[in-house]
Parts: sequence; C-alpha cells; structure tokens
Amino acid sequence: MQLRCSNIINDARIAFRKCAASRRHDFLAVLRLQEAQSTLNTSASIYAWYRLGCYQSVIKLAKKYRVKNASDIVAISASLAVTGRFEECVSLVEEHLDMLCRQPRLAIEAARGIVKFDPYLSYKIIQNFPGNTDFRAASLLAFGQKNIAREAFQESVRPVRSDVLAGHFFLKANLSDDISVKMEAVNEQLTGFGLSKVHLTNGASAFKLDHLRNEITNFSDDGPLVSIIVPAFNAENTIRLSVSSILEQSYRNFEVIIVDDGSTDNTLSVAYDLARDDPRVRVLDLLQNKGAYAARNAGLKAAVGHFVTVHDVDDFAHAQKIERQVRPLLQNERLMFSISDMVRVSADGTFARRDIYPLQRMNTSSLLFRRELVLRKCGYWEEKRFGADSEYLFRLRNSFRKDRWVRLRLPLSFAADHSDSLTALISTGGFRAPSDPRRIAYTEAYTRRWLQRSGDQSNG
Repeated sequence: MQLRCSNIINDARIAFRKCAASRRHDFLAVLRLQEAQSTLNTSASIYAWYRLGCYQSVIKLAKKYRVKNASDIVAISASLAVTGRFEECVSLVEEHLDMLCRQPRLAIEAARGIVKFDPYLSYKIIQNFPGNTDFRAASLLAFGQKNIAREAFQESVRPVRSDVLAGHFFLKANLSDDISVKMEAVNEQLTGFGLSKVHLTNGASAFKLDHLRNEITNFSDDGPLVSIIVPAFNAENTIRLSVSSILEQSYRNFEVIIVDDGSTDNTLSVAYDLARDDPRVRVLDLLQNKGAYAARNAGLKAAVGHFVTVHDVDDFAHAQKIERQVRPLLQNERLMFSISDMVRVSADGTFARRDIYPLQRMNTSSLLFRRELVLRKCGYWEEKRFGADSEYLFRLRNSFRKDRWVRLRLPLSFAADHSDSLTALISTGGFRAPSDPRRIAYTEAYTRRWLQRSGDQSNG
C-alpha cells in the first residue's frame, strides 16, 4: 500500500514536470520523464514524438490506440499525411472533426501540419473559424480557387502580427497577376520588418530570382570577421547572382569561401572569376563530389572568421542578412547563434508553392554561430547527403539553453524552389506526395540517439 502511494505521488510530480516541459516546448524532456513514470501516458508520448518530427514513432504508438483528445488528432493526422497515408488521415479528421474544432488552437495546428499534403482537408478544418483569413486564402489558392481566395484574403482589412510573420504580403503577391503589385507587396513584407527594399531588373515581367536585386543600403565595416561558406555543385547558372547578393551586404567585414564540390559544368571557372574580382572571395576545389555537408565542413575547416554562416548557392540574400544576424550576437556575448527566415520562390515567381502556409519559414541554412565555441561544443555537420542541416540545428538547440540563441523572424533569404534540387529529390513532401522515407528515418535516428545520450548523462 505504501509503495502504491509512493508511485502515485511520484507520478503526480512527473506529470507536473511534463506539463512544464511541454509548455516550454522541450519535448525530449517530456519523453525522458515518460520513462520515469510508472504508468505510460500514450497521448503525451504521441504528441511529443510528433513535435520532434518522428512521424513513424507516432504511427507505431497510435496503431492500437483510441483517440482521446484534440492533441492526439493533431499528431496522428499530420503523421499520417507526412508518411503518405492520405486516406487514413482524411478518415481520422472527418471522424473527429467536432472534437478537434472545439479547440481552435489545436485545430489550426492540425491544419498547418496537413496543408501542403491536402489543402482541401486543411481548409475544411479552418473554414468556419473567425480570423485565419490568410490561411483560408492560401488553402483556396492551393487547390485552384484563386478568385475565391482573393475574396477571402480581402476580408482582412489590416493584417495582425501573426499574419505578417507567416508571410501576409507574400500571399498578397501570389494573389496578384500584376508584377508591379507583386513587387509592392514583397517590399511591404520587407519594410514591415525594417528591412530595405528589393527591385527587379529593367524589363522583368515576372518575379524571378535571376532578376532580383538589392537596393543600395548603408554599409558598415565594424564588427568581427564573418566566414560565409558557399557549397557549390553544378551551379554555373546561379552562383554569380547568389554570391553577388552576399558581396552587396551592408555588413562588410566577411570572407566568402566557395567550395566547389566536384562540379562537372562551369561552376569552378565562375567561382574563380568572382575571386579575381573581389579579394574577399576564395575558392576551395574538392575535385570529387562529396555532398553539400562535406563541402560545408571543408569550408568550416578553412574558415578564420569569429562567426560562421552558410549561404546556399541558389539563394538570394537580402542586403541586411549578415548585419541583422550578427547584431544580436554582438549585443549579447552569451548568445551562441542566430537563425533567420526565408521564403521559397518557384520558377514562375510563386512564393512558397509547396509549403502553402505559412509562406515565411525558418531557414536552417541561415545558421550563424560563434565558430570556436560552437565547434568545441558541437563539432561539424554530419556528412550525409540530405537533412544534416536540420540535425546540426537540432544538436545546437539541445546543446545550448534557449536563452543562448535567437530566432529572427525576418525574411532574409529568397530561396529557389527547383524541382531538381536536393530538397526536391529527397522530398519533404507536397500535394498528395509523402515526405521521403529516408528523411523521416534520419530524423528518427538522430532524435533517438540524442534521447539516449541525454538519458545516459542524466543517469551518470
């Protein structure tokens, strides 16, 4: 009897700590605490695995589990969509739609998790909620209802802050067929964050990255050296514009390290041209293709800057990207790294076509960190062919407390959305197309590895 009472008291204490961990979004802690509890809370485990991106773990736990609450529906429905079980996802949502919609915050979370796989189902979840006009408009646009999407969008007279953070004006640009209106909308998004404007070259009839240019802005040579690593493979058509957007940065004290990863086209020649034109550029030739993360590591080993960041070779950097990411680290020596947002741009000038909503998202490649301190604590990127930027960010976020890094909700990169890019080939998913199983498996592997490591440390 005494042992049973002791277990009840211990479980109550653990449950309290789990709630606290969940509120601060520490889902690794939730799972560790689950192991210490005498009774398993399947619902808490399902939601924690979902928030960590471990969708197969969710599916496995949910196999013989009866849905009890809205958070279960969020985790299971999104996991079904990501893994390609689309009909099961639809059935689950439709069966429990009333339960889900009684909790609007969780309903919106479920719709966000589903939207790029099934925008119609996402719209069905949120269609009767007040507000969320941008989300409804983006969903309608995704399944071909552009005129109705425009009407929905116009319901919002003035966007709230959360709409702007999600890319309100990029959505406005998508809903317009007039290039001047599109450009005005893009610059509304930028200036809303205190960023300088961009423009297109004369005669441009569509918003395409190869026509995009930064406005002239104030320059600063103050501050420590920043090493900017640019891995490049068969990028002869994009490397010059991409690197030029870095060379035009308002923060001037940097070096650009172009790492040619065994290109078979004219990339290396263009890289050497850029180095001849600007002494801040140097080139590393890997001779053989080793992958983007091996190229990053080669650049990191060659870097001498106090800070290090990466710039993808088909991205366009806003002129204040480095300045705005370095600033908080100069103001607070405790901060180890910063990370910023991006918007993807399709070849036809559509913003975030695959992602649908939100349009403005975290850019894992934008990670800017203190070179020596982070290397000492976390080491280098894993030399995988895909997904290692997410693993490295995961490692940093779990190696340093939340007050040691900062996410800047600023759209500081325009990222090309190419059908032949590595991201597309090892897909994160899209309309009725699941995420590549290799991505899902890799996320599961490094999350479980970290969970085991942190568990061993707490037991040591």
